[in-house]
Formats: sequence, C-alpha cells, structure tokens
Amino acid sequence: MAPLPIFTRVQPIYSVLLPTLFSIILILLRDWNSLASFRRNIQNYRSASSLIVQIISSGLGGLQTLTATSLLEAATRVYLLERSAEIEDVHLWTTLLAPCIDTSFRKWRLVAVVVFFLIAQIPAALWAGALTPVFMTATLTTGSIQVPAYTTATEDIWNNEFQVRGPKVFNVQTSCTKINSAGGYMASCPVPDMQAPRDHSKNDNPDWIYRGRSYGVGSSQGLSSISSLPSGSRLEAYNYTEIGYIATVDCYHNSSSEYYFNPDNNATDVTVWHVDGYLPNSAPENPEKYPVLSWSTGPGSVGILNWSAVVNDNRNMIAIAAGDHCSVAFALSNFTVTVNTIAQSILVNPQFAASHLLTDIEPSGRLIANAMYSVRLLSFMSTSLYVSVLGETLFRNIETLRARHSNDTPTADSPSVANAAVAESFAAILDDVLVAYGAAQLVLANASSTVPVTGVYQAVRIGQNTYIYATLAVNILLLLAVVVEMVRTWLWLRLPDFEYSNITSVIIAASAGGIGLADEVTRREEMGRAPGKTIEGEGTAVRIRVRAKRGKRVAIVVAKEGDGSRRGRRREGGEELEMSLLEHEE
Repeated sequence: MAPLPIFTRVQPIYSVLLPTLFSIILILLRDWNSLASFRRNIQNYRSASSLIVQIISSGLGGLQTLTATSLLEAATRVYLLERSAEIEDVHLWTTLLAPCIDTSFRKWRLVAVVVFFLIAQIPAALWAGALTPVFMTATLTTGSIQVPAYTTATEDIWNNEFQVRGPKVFNVQTSCTKINSAGGYMASCPVPDMQAPRDHSKNDNPDWIYRGRSYGVGSSQGLSSISSLPSGSRLEAYNYTEIGYIATVDCYHNSSSEYYFNPDNNATDVTVWHVDGYLPNSAPENPEKYPVLSWSTGPGSVGILNWSAVVNDNRNMIAIAAGDHCSVAFALSNFTVTVNTIAQSILVNPQFAASHLLTDIEPSGRLIANAMYSVRLLSFMSTSLYVSVLGETLFRNIETLRARHSNDTPTADSPSVANAAVAESFAAILDDVLVAYGAAQLVLANASSTVPVTGVYQAVRIGQNTYIYATLAVNILLLLAVVVEMVRTWLWLRLPDFEYSNITSVIIAASAGGIGLADEVTRREEMGRAPGKTIEGEGTAVRIRVRAKRGKRVAIVVAKEGDGSRRGRRREGGEELEMSLLEHEE
C-alpha cells in the first residue's frame, strides 16, 4: 500500500498549531481594549457577536479535540501491531474518536464513552470564555477641563460681594429662597450636618449633586465641558485636581459679646431691631449696625437671628447676635474632584499638600474676604417678618447633631454640640459661596485655566485572562503529546495500513475475508451471540479479536479464551486459529 500523503500524516501538527497561534495572539492582546467603534458594535449587535464567538470557539475547540483523537487513533493502531484487541474494544475506540455517545455499550465502556464525550466539550467552552467580549472600564489621562481663574482683569466679578442687579440679587444660594410651610424652616438651605457625608445640589445647576463637602471647588461641572476626548468614546467618570481653600470654622459662646439686638422705639406697624456692636476683630471706627424687621415684641418672643462677619487684623470672624462667635481659617489645598457622569455626582477629597508648594488661586486674600462678606450679606437678605430662615436652619442642624448623640445625654445637652452644629453650618455656607464665585468666573467673566483630566471610559476587551491562559495550557499539553508521538511513530510512518476508524479500510479488510467471514458471523448470530462476545461450545470459550500486521490490512483471529492472545503472543498449550481468508496481502 502506498504511504499516506504528508499532509494527512502531519494532520495533528497543524490542527494544534492553529489554536496555539490564536492563544498567543490573545495573550499579546490581553491589555488591549476598545473605547469607540468596536465597543459600540459589540453593544449594538450582541446577538451577532455571540454567534460569531460560538462559531470560532467551536472551530478552535474542534481542532484541539481532533488533535487529541488523532493521537488516540495513532496510539491504538500502533497497539494493534503488537497485540490483538477484542472487537468491542475496537468499537469503543471508534466511538471515542467521533466523539459521541453510543448506548449499546455496557458497564465501564459506557461510562468511558460518556466521560470522554463530556471532556471533548471542554476545549470549545474554554475558547468561548477566551473569545467572548468583556465589557470593562479603561482609565486614560487625556482631555482637559476649564477651572475658575481669578485674574486682575476680572476683578469686577470676583472682587465683590453678592451683586444687586435691578430688582434681583445675584445670589446663587437659591436653596434659601423658599420656606418649608410644614416645618417652618428651610430644609434645603445649605446648612446641613457635615459630620456625616451629605448629598446636596449644586447651587447653579441642581442636576449635579455633591457627595459630602464641596470645599468651594468643582464649580466646572454643568458649566464647562471636557475637551479632547477620544473620538466615539463614552465617559463614565473622571477626576482632576483643583486648588482651593479648606474653610475651618471654630465656634464658641461669648457671654460678654458686644454684638446684640437693640429695639427701635420709633417703629409703629412692625418691630424694628437694630443689630449693633463690635466683633472681636472689628475696627473701632467700624461698628456693625443694620435693621431687622419682625412682628415680634422682643428677641425672645419669636425666632429672629442675625449675624455679621468681619475680616480684619488677619482674622476672619463671624458673630451671631446671641452671644456666639466663630473664627474662620482658610487653608490652601489641592483637591481631587471626582465626577460621576452617569449619577451626575461630584465628590471632592482634599489632598492636604503643603501650601508652600501650591500656587494660590488669589494671593491677595480679597477672594477670601469677599466670601466672608458674602456670608454677612446673606444675613441681610434673609430676613422675614414671620420666621428667621437662617435661625431655623441653624436650630435644625443643632437638633440633628443632638439626635446623633442622644445616647450620650451629657454630650447631647452640652454647648459644644450647638457650637459644632453652628460651625458646620457656616463651613457649608462658605463652601457654597466659593462655588458660586467659581461659577461666576466661568460664566460671567469667562476666566479659566486648563487642567488635565483622568477619565474612566466604557471599554470592551477580548476574553478573560483565566480562559486565555487555560486554552494556551491545553495547547501546550497537546503540542508536547504531538512531539512525543512524532518521535515514537517516526513521523507516523510506523503506523499499520489498517485504519479501523476508516470505513473504506474496514470494508476492504472485511471483503478480503470473503465467505469465511460471513460464515463466522452467521454462525455466531445463530447462537444468539453478537460478534466479539464469548461463544460457549464443546467446553470451549472463544472470542473474535483484531490484530494488525505489517503489509496486511487486517487479521481476525479466533482463539480460545485465556490463551494469552490478548497480549498478542502465543502461550504454551494455547490454541489459536488464524483465518487466512481474512488476511489481505498488499
């Protein structure tokens, strides 16, 4: 018989090399991801992409299974050169090469067929995991955003307190313009409890929410867009660094305070109170004095409250006309502003960098002074004949903090709780005032500087590393097995001519037996036995076995059971009959 073509003989080599090449490519691409067109196509055509993955994974898994079954076939064919095998064993091998489930087997052979069938499905499953697109996020430092800049040319905007324009006041503290009729106070006024993370709307754009303190930065969101984003990308979140101020407020009660209410006895229809006096850092020639209207007949008969703020003598002070004083310190700091574009939230975290390493956004100190005076002006604008909006909000914040310490009665009732709540309130107001100044610089003054942005983008990659490495491991094992079999079978030249899995080879071998093979099968059928089963007759048990011989397609041997023919050699006393009619010389 002519030797097999080289392409047929080396089939295990190329059937393992192609999947190995794919595994190597996937490993090289394990850090690759797509932000644009490929990601959009996968999102828009998920069913089609799943179908493509299934087809490719089935093909690559099938090549790996083909390699394994080719090695199994070569090993069993070499086995038949050295010893004979029962027909049922040859049937088992043929089924494993398919691979499929044949329920005609019994006992361990059926178990072996089922287990091998299940194992043969593993390569395709691994490839599906290695090729399925995985949605992820990718972090890139690209693009930029505009943050407020306080320049000399724009002093007319930032070097002012809240501006009065016609009948309206340019006051971005819009959350203090309505009264909660049920509770009699401003629930949305910017004086929340800041000892726990709080959510509050951005004053100039309520669609954006601050998570925790704003620290006066992050005003760009909703007002300035990011430039130079990757084309076709979708941004989920981003962060950038912005320089600003940490406002720290420390409040205490001063029983000798010189800042107090004075009644105006000349008023007729309403009660007019003058807030008079000095703050600890007031200049002697500049006392505080302004009117407050109320229906009340005395400061204690209805909730009225006012405060004032003074920047002088290198100190920032706030005094409430109830005997409370607060000192305010502003520390220059770097902030990381993290923006979630999906949830439309802003999270600000101070970095506490050394201030001497930072460039002050407004080194003259006038921005800080104007923020303090804006807090003072806020008190002037928030008067009411019926209720003190600011007083009620401060009171509610005190009650919130007391409720948190309700299990600790001495702490809850101590003045320190009230002082801490007032300090938190002023810190929150100062934060929002600084955000308002930043928004004005971006929108009204058009004054900004550019800072880089680190973005988190929607992305997609090919497969998961676990499955990619698993497919490579399977390929390496198969490649080693192929090399071993190449050496052992002399590049598969040592294989016999008979191919039990090839129907053409089987038909030729069977026809070579002629009438002798037919008679033998008929005799067994008449005895109610299938070929390959034990035949009981005349005290002798016989089996039909298969053994390959060089130069011949096949030899079917009928031998007594226990004669050692399973091992392919004759034993002393054993009886073996070769049916020469079933041997076919080439």
